[in-house]
Amino acid sequence: MWSITPPFRAEVEDPSVVARAKGTNFRAHFKHMREVTHNVRGMGVEKAIVFLEDVLQYKRAIQFTKYTGGIGRHAQGKLVRAPGDKVRWPQKATKMVLDLLKHAKSNAEVTMMMRS
Repeated sequence: MWSITPPFRAEVEDPSVVARAKGTNFRAHFKHMREVTHNVRGMGVEKAIVFLEDVLQYKRAIQFTKYTGGIGRHAQGKLVRAPGDKVRWPQKATKMVLDLLKHAKSNAEVTMMMRS
């Protein structure tokens, strides 16, 4: 029997400690979405939310590592050790990733309430 599992979903050992949120048809550049999510990867939820809110207020920047054509150099790039100081502040992509993180956090809170 065939199992249809999307190749981008990672299987976890203990699914009871994982919360998920999904979005489709985002109206933002996929290159910006890729760079924002790669900057957030590995952070805790609270730290990622604070980071993304700082990006929206231009206090911190998103480093661009893969899609760097036409990306200008900025002084904030030195703070994050971006290659060539190439950073930006993608507003739409940051808002969408921030909303996804907030939804995942609320999904985690609801599942914890249901298990209690």
